Amino acid sequence: MSVQLRRVKLGNLFMNKMNPKLVPGFGNLYLTEEGKAFEKQLDPDNQEYFQEIPIRSTSVYDRLSVLVDGKRKRFNLHVLMAVAFLGLDLRSHGTSNFSLQVDHKDNDKRNNRLDNLEIVTKQTNLTRAWKTGCYKNNGFASKGKPKKSLRKFSSEDVAQIKALKEAGLSYRKIAEKFDCNHGAIYQILKGYTYQDLN
Repeated sequence: MSVQLRRVKLGNLFMNKMNPKLVPGFGNLYLTEEGKAFEKQLDPDNQEYFQEIPIRSTSVYDRLSVLVDGKRKRFNLHVLMAVAFLGLDLRSHGTSNFSLQVDHKDNDKRNNRLDNLEIVTKQTNLTRAWKTGCYKNNGFASKGKPKKSLRKFSSEDVAQIKALKEAGLSYRKIAEKFDCNHGAIYQILKGYTYQDLN
């Protein structure tokens, strides 16, 4: 799939009130309040223009690839929006208990407009997600009972995984047999998942 990149003259962005803002610490990355991403470029006549950066929707969140310190890295768009417009410090963002997260107010993870984003604590983000039903049908345990209908592995699969490990196979070899990531095998064997079958 080829992505058509759009060139936008500086004047056109400002006429459309898009007013791109440079994201601190991300080199030449500019974002608009509407959640569009651009890099500033020079044409052969040395006239500046913005090159729109494609936004990928390959995970739950929209992501984009950004050049940082000479290397391409992927970032979630909503997090970069918070860095640019809400003053989020990436060192405080994450999944630890004391970290800050970026919440989508309308629960639409593809709506990365500035007016839909808010910096909250991890606890607040989780509480809102439970209250609004964002976690329903996603395999999380409810009142301590696993949602068996969403499981990839049966009890026979788990028994076979254990037997293969005892026979000396690596996590990766077992994962190949079950067409999954070796991390899933590791989690099962360490008792982090499928606890009711261990």
